[in-house]
Amino acid sequence: MPKCFKIIIWIALTAILCLTANAQSFSIRVRYNTNIRVQPSLDAAPLESVPAGTVLNVISEIDRWFKVDRSGEAWMASWVSHERVAAPAAQPAATSVNIDNCCNVDRHCQSDHEWEAGYWAFQNGQCSAPASGGYHAPVSIPAGADNCCETGWSCNREHEWVYGHWAFQHNRCFPTPNSLPPQSFGPYNDHGHIRIVELTPGFRGMFNTAFELLRTHAPQWYNYVNNVITEVQERHCCGAGVYSTSGVIVFHHEPHSVRPYIRRDDYTVAETLVHEACHVYQDREGRALDGELAWFNEYECELYAWDSARLMGGPTAPSANPNNARFMNDPMNRALWWWNP
Repeated sequence: MPKCFKIIIWIALTAILCLTANAQSFSIRVRYNTNIRVQPSLDAAPLESVPAGTVLNVISEIDRWFKVDRSGEAWMASWVSHERVAAPAAQPAATSVNIDNCCNVDRHCQSDHEWEAGYWAFQNGQCSAPASGGYHAPVSIPAGADNCCETGWSCNREHEWVYGHWAFQHNRCFPTPNSLPPQSFGPYNDHGHIRIVELTPGFRGMFNTAFELLRTHAPQWYNYVNNVITEVQERHCCGAGVYSTSGVIVFHHEPHSVRPYIRRDDYTVAETLVHEACHVYQDREGRALDGELAWFNEYECELYAWDSARLMGGPTAPSANPNNARFMNDPMNRALWWWNP
């Protein structure tokens, strides 16, 4: 047999052996509630959320994603905390060459959402960001828990436990109920790209001031708003709200008022930006809750708005809008649902 032909056969056999090794399946056990997605991307929709302790059969690994054996195509990020059930020989420790997550740099990440937040923070150069928004604090999930109120949330009233149970079922046990959601991490945007449509002198200036308050005192919420809001409009009619599919916020003009808007001070205008941005994120998640759960979306958005107010140090929503305060104290009371007269 010619020597060159032997070399070709040797190369082919080596390639087959390597492919076989890379395709070898193995099992892992996830340490925390973990999202399984339809594609190997954080932008892909979750197929399901498997609870801590679930054993998954890994079919293959591509670009730091595990293809797992579920019903249909399913993927799990390989950097989410897990352990091999029958691990082969130990692999070399990760080096700085393949580190792409703040959880490998300066954070103690345990749950799926913390690893997601760590990934986006790394992309944005925010590994040393303070934990003021709570987005990378560890969350402990006790065995047998089925409610975020059992993971460290301060729950003293019925609606808090009801919300905590729903949040647990949807893998939303962030460190606190008003923690910055990890899906909000994305490319940093300055608010200069947001169009402000002014009818009354002072409208544009007031909103620019509100944006600057967020940028200075609550930068995580500033980025949260700027990644989804596209326009702020002043109108002569039609109340206030947001077109959640387009990210356009609308404010009602009231003649003869110096500050003719919802809460009448720069701090609470900034809160309103956070609240309405929250509805845009909910729309993108397909959060169409109604009936007995209709209050969840408004309650969640007010939690975020109030957290931004806390960080800014200005007047909080309870003092600026008593109606919202009454709703937050008793959100299951239909008589307080302003969207459902």
